Amino acid sequence: MKSTNELNIAKKLHHLVYNLPDGSYFTLRALIFHLNKVAANESYNRMSAKSLSIIWGPAILCDQLMSP
Repeated sequence: MKSTNELNIAKKLHHLVYNLPDGSYFTLRALIFHLNKVAANESYNRMSAKSLSIIWGPAILCDQLMSP
């Protein structure tokens, strides 16, 4: 079972995505579907979900704390 903290994070993320403008939502959706395909072919491209999250996580989930 997920911890309360994980559920709160999931709810907050869902809320943020739900409130995106249509263009941003569909761009994010297309990117997520593409990255899922990349991860599904890990045996060919050596890009696991963890590797993709290291590369794409900061770009997708950036906030003001991460900016210089």
